[in-house]
Amino acid sequence: CGGCWSGILRFFPGGDNMPRFVAIPVSQGDAFYLETTEGSVLIDGGRSVSGFADLFQITTRRSGVDILVATHNDADHANGVLGFLKAGLQCKEVWLPGRWAEVLPQALRPWEEVVYTLANQVATLDTDFQPGAPLLEQYIESVVRPLERPRESDEQGRQEDAEQWELNESGWPRALIVQLEQAAEEDDFWDWCWPAYWEWRWAFFSPRALSGRLLWESIVAARRIRRIALAAYHRGIPVRWFEYDSTSPSGGYSWLKPVNSRRIARVIPAPETKFLNLLTLTVWNKESLVFWASPPYAGAGVLFTADSNLSGVRIPALDGAIVTAPHHGSEANKSVYSLISAPVIWIRSDGRFGKRPCLEYLQAQGKRFCTLCRNGSDSKQAVTLWHRSGKWMRGKGVRPCACR
Repeated sequence: CGGCWSGILRFFPGGDNMPRFVAIPVSQGDAFYLETTEGSVLIDGGRSVSGFADLFQITTRRSGVDILVATHNDADHANGVLGFLKAGLQCKEVWLPGRWAEVLPQALRPWEEVVYTLANQVATLDTDFQPGAPLLEQYIESVVRPLERPRESDEQGRQEDAEQWELNESGWPRALIVQLEQAAEEDDFWDWCWPAYWEWRWAFFSPRALSGRLLWESIVAARRIRRIALAAYHRGIPVRWFEYDSTSPSGGYSWLKPVNSRRIARVIPAPETKFLNLLTLTVWNKESLVFWASPPYAGAGVLFTADSNLSGVRIPALDGAIVTAPHHGSEANKSVYSLISAPVIWIRSDGRFGKRPCLEYLQAQGKRFCTLCRNGSDSKQAVTLWHRSGKWMRGKGVRPCACR
């Protein structure tokens, strides 16, 4: 148990004050745990909802964290965050993307209204989608980017209305409280939508039904945000919202800081007409939240890149630091390896995919570790590193990257 593990550590020099990093071996996606001298954080949780809580406890020897973070609305990052919350594991704060707060007023409406709104907006699209790739990402690149935020003068109206969207000490605007309470008591649209999907799933993968697939992906994205928000709210866990902003990041703590976002104090709700557009931006890799756990609290430091390409990000000094490989080492994020020239320790979390990691990852300076290598025959591993004598040292039995 976590308490026993803490007791064992006290017999060693450094004991509980020794920073520890763990790449949790989720089946697919990212889940990174960091224990520092000031606190602990879990960044994302992989694709599985039901199995993540047990995997977290077994791998980290802990039953909770100080801060739980969801970097963006991809299933292989955010599903485990929901699993963590639903399992009742402890955390003092949840940090979520500000885009989620914008779309929550729409996503918390009765499910019939949510689906009707999204269906109408999808039906008006005139975009050529390519089969195979996620349609929400294609839609972002072809239609939404760049998208201007809704203006306060258009959406907030009178000042007294704007005050309803100011965040209270728990991170929730008063204007959302009634919706949060009502949504938890409604029948879940999924109860009848999910069986219908399996009955008609062939239609969603037909080249002529790509708009149907886009609708389905948008429904899933809205439901994931809704469920995570409801889980945090009804467990009474304070929430901090971070809006993408690479020019003036702010918020966080001295030991864990955002590098491409700022903490918001008031929500600007998405109007119904922009629901689909703003919802798609919640899964946009470019707007993944990036965080820096800085020395001396976190040893030589840890940069959590999520799926970001670090465009426009002010990168801290990284000599000897841990850097999580963006987007699992995908070629789409290969520019990151030229932005970071310092010798660092690259940590890559992934399933087994022949197209990843990219050549630039394999040629990057420093050491490399994967939870699962592309060509190896070994099973998936937890990558544990301890900070000792000014350096990050791999834990016993941790294998270096064997990708080729």
